[in-house]
Amino acid sequence: MSSSSFNYKRHHPYSQVNTTEILKKVRDQEKFTKLSNKDQDETYRLHVISLFQKKGVNMYSFETELKIDGEGEINMMGFMKNFKVLVQSKYESVTPNEINNFAHLLSSYDEDTLGVFVASSFNKNAMNFADMYPRKIFLIMDNLNDLSNFDEVYNNDIAKYLF
Repeated sequence: MSSSSFNYKRHHPYSQVNTTEILKKVRDQEKFTKLSNKDQDETYRLHVISLFQKKGVNMYSFETELKIDGEGEINMMGFMKNFKVLVQSKYESVTPNEINNFAHLLSSYDEDTLGVFVASSFNKNAMNFADMYPRKIFLIMDNLNDLSNFDEVYNNDIAKYLF
């Protein structure tokens, strides 16, 4: 799949994400854990979209994840400067295999494409794998509660990468 194969009809923008409502949902972890996996994923995805929107980046969520050869997943796309930003979000711990699959998918896009993986946690081997991959993959950890390095990674890594 080349980067020019993006189909605008397959996604729907969340142009008016109500971050207050999202944060109300996720602050009560007990209620959040009682949601179905699908609802947890959607709530987490909306949360990630709201984080990017606070930085002025419009993200577009896909109805179904984009995959190549059944591997890797991209569930959001946005644009910053002259770069495409491909995002996978997961509200669970990420393994090296998932980073590998994401990297494989990212490699099918041009160099003007950034890869961002947002998850509630990454195991150490997954972080090491992302560091070893020749193309930069930004890892953002956000557990919806008290742990988030979004601002740090965005301001110190992603913004510097773009300039």
